[in-house]
Amino acid sequence: MDIVQEAKKVHEDVIRLRREIHQNPELSFKERDTAKLVAETLEQLDVPFQSGCGGHGLVARFDTPGAQRTIAFRGDMDALPITEETGLPFASKNLGVMHACGHDIHTAMLMGTAMLLKRCADKLTVNVRLVFQPAEERPPGGAVAMMRDGLADEGIDEIYGIHVFPLLGTGQFISRPGPFFAAPDTFKITIVGKGGHAAAPHNNIDPVPIAAEVVTALQTIASRTARPCDPMVLSVSTIHGGTVFNVTPDTVEMTGTVRTFSAELKETVPARMHQICDAVTRAHGASYELNYESGYMPLINDAGCVEKARAASAEIFGEDSFDANVEPMMFGEDFAHYLQTIPGAFIMLGVGGDKPADAAMLHTPRFIPDEEAFYRGPALFANIALRA
Repeated sequence: MDIVQEAKKVHEDVIRLRREIHQNPELSFKERDTAKLVAETLEQLDVPFQSGCGGHGLVARFDTPGAQRTIAFRGDMDALPITEETGLPFASKNLGVMHACGHDIHTAMLMGTAMLLKRCADKLTVNVRLVFQPAEERPPGGAVAMMRDGLADEGIDEIYGIHVFPLLGTGQFISRPGPFFAAPDTFKITIVGKGGHAAAPHNNIDPVPIAAEVVTALQTIASRTARPCDPMVLSVSTIHGGTVFNVTPDTVEMTGTVRTFSAELKETVPARMHQICDAVTRAHGASYELNYESGYMPLINDAGCVEKARAASAEIFGEDSFDANVEPMMFGEDFAHYLQTIPGAFIMLGVGGDKPADAAMLHTPRFIPDEEAFYRGPALFANIALRA
């Protein structure tokens, strides 16, 4: 069986399903219509499945008589609260909601995987589970909910996931053994001063320059608290304060993210943030509030599973199709939750066309992936299953 040729036969179906999902995006834990489309597709294929897992999640089952092992493949279904600006004929119909992270593609590719596996089910020697997951974008994440609602009882021995990546040429796969994605924490800082007329600053406690000082001081956590060999990012991404040019506001709010790989550093950062915010604000007679939310764990790939994925890609797409030696990335992913208890590999698939450096990034309103790559995900998943 030529997996690549079979994958190309279902390529148009994958594109059609992806466009339908893209046009009707749904936010985390609200993926009702997306789940309905997945269920209808699986019913048409006569593939048994469980619905309502972890909310709107589904688990499709390919059971092989006498199989001793079970392999799972995951695709996430939720969209982001972003207003689309692509101008595509199948752009989002839901104002303020967009599949800007490619989860529409992940879901469609997993349905394509079901189509392929249905064609070669007699050649499988393992059980396969296709995990259609809700709410990857919203901590604590749909992975936690699905594991709690029965996926943990499926006896899964290995799990694989694919995420599209526009800064990579179309069709190229990348991954790495060990740490791949960071732990993505979030924070909100409120600097509390005393407002008044901007022409009389001596009567006020101006939170604006205090906030600026806090932003600068927070950067010393990465440069002076973290060990030089521990990768870390601390970004203050928003600052809001005031309403008019001649009034000093009472407060300034800042939000941002912290990305770490080290469990020790993940614990240390919020304590250091409190120390810095306290010291800076007290020096100016102000105060602060810090709300720090711990996100997903670091995503740690199993070396053996990465090699299995690389070998499966090399067999059907060539040795250069999969780079398993890339540097860790500071993105976050709730696929990390599966990898806490199940060996597996998370893989990036290039959708950036011939000039990925010019492609719009994930989580932007102009993200347009190259549809030519979409058959490669199902082909890789199916070949991993067939080689198991």
